[in-house]
Amino acid sequence: KPSAAGAAVGDEQRARVGTELDLVQLSVFAHRFMSIAEQMGRTLQRTSISVNIKERLDFSCALFGPDGSLVANAPHLPVHLGAMQEAVKWQIAHYARADTDAWRR
Repeated sequence: KPSAAGAAVGDEQRARVGTELDLVQLSVFAHRFMSIAEQMGRTLQRTSISVNIKERLDFSCALFGPDGSLVANAPHLPVHLGAMQEAVKWQIAHYARADTDAWRR
């Protein structure tokens, strides 16, 4: 049935997704990804039994893209992050099996 605006509910009209940079959307996603990394850290700290993690906060949490590039990191102990990206890329290159690994689906 047509709505008050004249379009039927369920119309297949969709906006095309472009490659233009939308600063508002970029900011929203950057903050969301940072929040996810920070929540990972809080969960790790809260559930850990290690003194190094629970009290010294000696850990890093980050999100990586499918190619292993850093997307967002939490500011826990960012000294690890220089090595983390290369470690993730190495693992993808050496252990990835396209038909079984979650990051390849």
